Amino acid sequence: MTRRININVASNADELIAVLNALQNQIDNLIAQNTIDVANSAILAGDQILSPPTLAIGSTPTAVSNVAFTYQINGQTYNKAAVAAGTAPGNDVVPQSLYGAVAFDIGINGTVDAIEAADNATGYASAALAIADIAAVAADHVRMGTVSVIKSDGTFTFGTTQLDDANTTEVYTDAGSINTVLAANTAVSIELDQSR
Repeated sequence: MTRRININVASNADELIAVLNALQNQIDNLIAQNTIDVANSAILAGDQILSPPTLAIGSTPTAVSNVAFTYQINGQTYNKAAVAAGTAPGNDVVPQSLYGAVAFDIGINGTVDAIEAADNATGYASAALAIADIAAVAADHVRMGTVSVIKSDGTFTFGTTQLDDANTTEVYTDAGSINTVLAANTAVSIELDQSR
């Protein structure tokens, strides 16, 4: 955002004070923007997904695929190739008509790990509860996203039941990309307009 302040409009002390107050407001905006930029620098030094992995059913229909994507751990950027066949989502058995969930985390070694919700064997009343019960991301890893499932006509066994099986509902959710956060911040600049 660019703001113009005409400094030639000050013909007396009151007008000069008004111009200086406007300038102070713009300086305050720049300080606030710099604070955001410092926060962005801290974010960029951390662990995050830089481009979406686009989790989906794999060409092996019991596994979860990803497209090629970029991620960052401890400030270091890594690239992961697409895995069309998919990664096995574990082996928990989820009871009929209850939800289960699994997260997919990737480490600095490029290995994708499936992290199952703690009580998939008991099942959850909602997908949100199942996802909330997945363990936190381990050190030197970042979360790619989650998959939640429910099967209305029998148990669902991760890694055995096909994700597109009849009467199964699955939801693939990618972790948020850092680019969304950074795009929300806008630059502020000041131009002193000396024209009349």
